[in-house]
Amino acid sequence: MRNEIAIFVLFTALFVLCMNGRFSTSMDVEVYETVKRLVHTGSFGLEKETMASRVGRDGKHYCVEGLLVMLCAVPFYLISLIFGHPSGESIVLMNQFLTSLVCVLVYVLGRQFGFSKRCSLLLTAVYGLGTMAFVHSKYMFPEPLASIFFLLALFFLFKYRKERSAKLLPLTGIFAGATILIRPDSVLFLLGVGGAVLFLIIEDVRERRGPLSRHVKCLLLFALPLMFFFSVFALYNYLRFGSVFETGYALPLEKRLVKLSYPRQLLSVGDTIKGFLGMWIIPNRSIFLINPVLVLLLFALRDFWKKFRFELMVMGFLFLEFTYLYCNRGPLSFTGSAAWGVRYMIPMVSLMVLPIGLFLDTIFSQNRKGWKRVFVILLTVSFVIQLVGSSVNYQTVQMPAERHFGGSEARLKLTMDPSWSLLWRNIEILVRYGPQDFMFYNFIRRGDVPGWAGVSLLLLVITLLSSGYLFLTSLLPPAEAPARDGTTKGRERRGRKRT
Repeated sequence: MRNEIAIFVLFTALFVLCMNGRFSTSMDVEVYETVKRLVHTGSFGLEKETMASRVGRDGKHYCVEGLLVMLCAVPFYLISLIFGHPSGESIVLMNQFLTSLVCVLVYVLGRQFGFSKRCSLLLTAVYGLGTMAFVHSKYMFPEPLASIFFLLALFFLFKYRKERSAKLLPLTGIFAGATILIRPDSVLFLLGVGGAVLFLIIEDVRERRGPLSRHVKCLLLFALPLMFFFSVFALYNYLRFGSVFETGYALPLEKRLVKLSYPRQLLSVGDTIKGFLGMWIIPNRSIFLINPVLVLLLFALRDFWKKFRFELMVMGFLFLEFTYLYCNRGPLSFTGSAAWGVRYMIPMVSLMVLPIGLFLDTIFSQNRKGWKRVFVILLTVSFVIQLVGSSVNYQTVQMPAERHFGGSEARLKLTMDPSWSLLWRNIEILVRYGPQDFMFYNFIRRGDVPGWAGVSLLLLVITLLSSGYLFLTSLLPPAEAPARDGTTKGRERRGRKRT
């Protein structure tokens, strides 16, 4: 538990230190206004139209973000009220805490796979420092929350495969089913996890592990939570928009600064290839360019397949589902919308780092110095890239392009034209203006640091240093007790002499 606490505190302090302290998108404002109204009136509907709202069946305006996103933001809004800040803008802290929880879950899953404590801790550094999750901890997108529920569902699924304990299936169903209340595309996740549970139950039936009634019970224990969350999902949609399937994303949105219109046509193989290139190869949004440390996944898959075949099949199926979906959703979606990297794939990034743990276990146990250096270099470069992405708000690059070129052409340039690479543009802005998206840096630069900001900054630095010390000491291998002559070799010699 000591390591889990150190991970959570360390990454929370780091993410808060890099926060911008403000709303960055119209969706942020939408969530804030909805949470505010929910706390004070008990209603999700807004009386006034906002930038991203959709008109519901009762004439009120509704946020299209998932129900669970709003409910998760409520405690952060209440904290503001408790400390006398009625504006409630502390909900911008939500994803800093949630992303830290994802780091903890990465560590827990690493230990579940049997990786050493050191390599499991390094996995959290890979995810928390070396991937685009670092950058998106400062925005209010739903992906960090989705990542938490994805990992929890997989944790209990993999645990069930080992132990075959029926009490783990309701937990798998709860965390898998709740994802539908976060992002509509989580239906793909339910297909993958549901198929895996069904496979395990059929395997038990074929090998005659218990009576048939037990297998039916296991299936119901998993399915009932799914039915409950689907019912909540359908009811929430119906009460807002009059249809159990309407989430609001497909409804017209007239109040935009930039009109994003794309021709509706059947998808072709060329569209899929184009989406794949934009997601993985072309440097503007390439997942491997934005997250270079993930290249180690290519070297880890072979050994991971030999040892964890079922787990890799489940994660691989989920990965292929999401990759295919966002390769085919046109210029707006496969780029991850307006964001740093392909943000829709952030939950998949949390899965991509897990096989790397076995690779790290191998190179550290066998003391492969060359691969250790490669790992350190890739992690360092990845961390620097995330700092570049976090230092400059992504809208500083993307929104001017959309206003200048128009919606579809701007998204095409931001994805396919190397001169509009986010990384290079962010570096240019960072060199010229400094890390303008760091709240505490802006206070210091202006020379006007409010008292609360100064105290917060001091506490954050102290917390960061202390938790960082605990984290680093946990990475060190346990020292052998010295022999009487001051060396471990002397003790070994005396042991051999006795025998």
